[in-house]
Amino acid sequence: MAAGPALVTGATGTVGGQVVRALLAHGAPLRVAMRRPERGPSGVEAVRFDFAEPATYQAALAGARSLFLLFPPSLPRAADRFAELMDAARAAGVERVVFHSVRGAGRLPLPHRKIERVVQAGGVPWTLLRPNDFMQNFATVPVFRDGIARRGVMSTPAGVGRTSYIDVRDIGDAAVKVLTEDGHDGCTYTLTGPEALDLAQVAARLGRVLEKPVRYEPASVPGFVREVRALGNPLPLALIMTSIALIARFGLAAEVDPTLPQLLGKPARGFDAFARDYSHIWSGYVATGVRTEMAV
Repeated sequence: MAAGPALVTGATGTVGGQVVRALLAHGAPLRVAMRRPERGPSGVEAVRFDFAEPATYQAALAGARSLFLLFPPSLPRAADRFAELMDAARAAGVERVVFHSVRGAGRLPLPHRKIERVVQAGGVPWTLLRPNDFMQNFATVPVFRDGIARRGVMSTPAGVGRTSYIDVRDIGDAAVKVLTEDGHDGCTYTLTGPEALDLAQVAARLGRVLEKPVRYEPASVPGFVREVRALGNPLPLALIMTSIALIARFGLAAEVDPTLPQLLGKPARGFDAFARDYSHIWSGYVATGVRTEMAV
């Protein structure tokens, strides 16, 4: 591949930020695409880009070798915008597009599948990453983080369903592999963590690390949507978060897939290591009152 940079969208979010850190650690050329580039990471080239403004695409893509895409859940006419973006990427000579989708997009009624099809039809070599739910959501999404830190409670409509949660740091490492190495064009990778846990088990493990009681209280679907919306989040994101919980509730998120350790050449990170590494977030709790930053 040519020596141009990887253009990363969502660089201030949970997943995009980790992709940026992983690319920097790898020493790969990098550019971040942001609505407000002056707020970009220190020492990283930042360019103006807005999914909702196709006029920003061409300049952001100029000279880029590869493109890492996230799906903004509240983007109007998302399929149309992604089609225009793929046209611009092809015209700019981008050699590879990596789309961060979601596990189950190929068989469940999730909006990500429509975007996958647009990417696949865009005329640029593509790779799809389909990770399961993130461990980091317990530490970064206010509806989970604040409840754990303030009241020792997690509440979702997931019931007793299990999920093979993945550490976002592993997603970042996987993204570096497919953005910088050959052999991944046309591949779809399902990415999971090494074990499937229900939320009572998650609560127990967090409680041991934090040395305080943490419990899981199942929520109703309407109650969960109201709680997420009350934090200032758009309805499309609230519905996607609810869908993820219901996928677990119906037993569709528990599979442990071997792809991630095969791709990375090392074991996937486990939940206990995640909880230890992020314990300072719950221990040093300060309610932010900001909107959810959940990259789905």
